[in-house]
Parts: sequence; C-alpha cells; structure tokens
Amino acid sequence: MLSVKSLHQLYVDCDLQVCTDTRKISNKCLFICLTGNNFDGNEYALKALELGAKYVLSSRKSLEDKNQIFYVENTLDSLQQLAMYHRDTFSFPVLGIGGSNGKTTTKEFCQVVANASFNSFATPGNFNNHLGLPLSIVGTPSNCTCAIYEMGTNHPGEMRVLSDICRADIVLVSNIGKEHLEGFGSMEAIAKEESVLFDYALKQDKLAIINADDPWLSTMAKLLPKTISFGIDQDADIKGLVHESMPMARFSLEYKTKTYGPYTLKTGGKYNVLNALSAIAFGVSLGIDIDQAALQCETYAPANNRSQWMSQGGHSIWLDAYNANPTSVELTLKEFAQMKGSKTAVLGDMFEMGDHALTEHLNIMALAKELGLEDAYFCGKLYFEAAPNNPHVFKTKTALEDHLKAQEKWGNTILLKGSRGMKIETFLDGIPS
Repeated sequence: MLSVKSLHQLYVDCDLQVCTDTRKISNKCLFICLTGNNFDGNEYALKALELGAKYVLSSRKSLEDKNQIFYVENTLDSLQQLAMYHRDTFSFPVLGIGGSNGKTTTKEFCQVVANASFNSFATPGNFNNHLGLPLSIVGTPSNCTCAIYEMGTNHPGEMRVLSDICRADIVLVSNIGKEHLEGFGSMEAIAKEESVLFDYALKQDKLAIINADDPWLSTMAKLLPKTISFGIDQDADIKGLVHESMPMARFSLEYKTKTYGPYTLKTGGKYNVLNALSAIAFGVSLGIDIDQAALQCETYAPANNRSQWMSQGGHSIWLDAYNANPTSVELTLKEFAQMKGSKTAVLGDMFEMGDHALTEHLNIMALAKELGLEDAYFCGKLYFEAAPNNPHVFKTKTALEDHLKAQEKWGNTILLKGSRGMKIETFLDGIPS
C-alpha cells in the first residue's frame, strides 16, 4: 500500500499539481480517481495519462502498474491524508473560517486585508467541504505566505473532519444561523457543530476571532485562551460604529481607546460591516495596522451573485442569489426595507430546510408583510406549498417572470435572493435595460 509520505513525494514530483477532472488536466499533474454515486474516476485513469498526467492514484487494483498508476483503497481518504501531510509543511499563518452565513464574503474580505502584507491564498469558489478543503490545501501555491481556508458543513461530524484537515493557526466563526436545518434539525445542533472550531482552538491553544454580537459564539468563547473580538452592538476589542448601512455601508471603528474612519464598503448591510470587522480583526492578529486593514476592506467589491449592487435600466439591483437560509433572508429583508423609494423583492425557495421548510417560508412571507414590502414576490415549490393561494406566490420562476412582465412594474430598487439551485439571477433578463 502506498504510504502518505510516498504519495506526497509523487505530488512533489508533479510540481504540486493535483487534478480530479480530465477536462482540466494540467501537464505532469497527479490525477486522483475520485468516485461517487454517479461517476467513477477510475474509468478515466488511462485517459488522464494520455492527456499529460504524470501519475494516477486509483482505487482499482487491476490498473496498478507501480510506475505511473498507483493503487490505494480509498482515493478520497488518500487525498485528505495528502492534504494533512502537506499542511504540516507550511511555515506561514493559516486561517480557518466556519459559520452559518457570510463565510465566503468573510473569506474574501480576509484575503484583501492579508494582501496588505502577505502573498495570500484563499479557498477558490466554494471549495469548502470534505473534498473541496483538501483540494484547496494541495492547490495552495508554493509562494504563498498566508492561507485562508473556508469550511462548510451540512451534517453533524463534518466540521470535525474539516478541522483536522485544516489545522488552523487562527479560527473564525462568522455567526450561528438557520443553515441546513434538514441535516442538523435545530439551532442547538448547528451551534454544536460550528463550536468544533472553538474546541480545536481550546485544545491546541490557538487564537480565535470572536463575533461578540452573536450570543451563541460569545458564550462558547468564554473558555478560550486566546481571543480577539469584534462587534457592533456589544463591547468588543474592535467595535464598529455604523453610520449608514444601505446602499453602501459606512462605519468607523474603535480600538484601544482610539477611533478610526469612517470607511465605506462597496456593499451594504450591517452584516457586511460585521464581515469586514472580522477581517480587520484577522489583519490585526497578523500585525497589520488596523487603519490599513480597514482601508483594504474598502477595496473589496462583491461579485458572483453575493451582496452585489448592479444598475440596469435605471434600476438599482441588489443581487444576492448565491445562497439563502432563513437567517440570511431575514437580515437581507430588514436592510432592504430601509431603502427609500419604490422597491421590488423577488425571493426564491430556501433549500435544505427539512421538516422546518413550510414554517420558515411562511415566516419570511410574514416578515416581508411586517416590513411593509408590498411588492415582495415569492417563487418555488416550497413557497407555493406554504401559501398556494397567496397572489404574490408562484410555483415556478417562469410563472413569476411572466407575471412581472405583464405587470411592467419594477421598483427603483430591486432585491433578488434565493438558494443557489433557484438561480434567481435569471430574473435580470426580465428587468428593462
């Protein structure tokens, strides 16, 4: 059986290049044959060599030649072990980010802050699970001097695996919210899962960055040996003072009896100020000047359907269609309701809610009404199942798109938000340009 040390040597011989998809083969890479319910990478082992791979890691014994193709019992396990072995070669700081909402935005804020003094690398896209995290680690460039890894979980026990792989020097949990209720069942279970990062920090004597405004996190952090806290509503080491939250958030901060700012972000929402403050705390932990860290946050422009402001045909559009759960939708609606002028909100289904689905979708509709959002529309099977007779609820996106087209009525400011699978950004095509 191939040892992890020998596997790492193969990886080094491949110039630290790993590939799991023959459509993305790089010359002289290590191709790992991953398997799943609907695919078997072993079927592409020989093709990978033809396309330029130097070595192949396969879980099919019959393919092994011990020259270019090497056998292991489980290729995913081997990839994870390779990532852990390689992680131990790093001599630079590593940040591990968990939490229910805002992980990716926090990651990106942290990277722009770190870039003030480091050559940083961060998890690409949403490579944050049991497969994505090890791929991110083995994909870390050799000239990196600071790494930022995002960790996402959707069922109990996964964060323990991710924490063991990441072995962060600094941990940051963005918040605790209603994520993946189908897999967890309750807020208590979610908090327990995310607390694994704090447990790691406690046992390994590592620094934890604490969101003082989150009651779950501030309570769990009380026993931690090394912390730096941030917050807006509660006392914290780095305290934000929000002057304006929409459309672009403007804030100052207090740190060690001094006030800095104001600073203006290229996105809105009090929750994005918290995301920026967490990145500023990370910068301070790295020895970056706090004012420089905050100025770096000003340069970050959200993209990829996350808290992204767009202009189209005289409309201001807040595109936040990368993901959605009850907590993130509630926070977004409360911020959106503050906007002046006419407003239209288009909300798509929130996935992975399990037995909580109907209640949570009804709660969002009730909140929209409570906030006075008269032109709030809802689409998807879950919203329709929750309220089939509501004239603002549509079973499909197409039905809602047809309705809005017939109405020819869009507000000056438009919110588009839903779970990734809903692809709510397609409504952009129906907004007059």
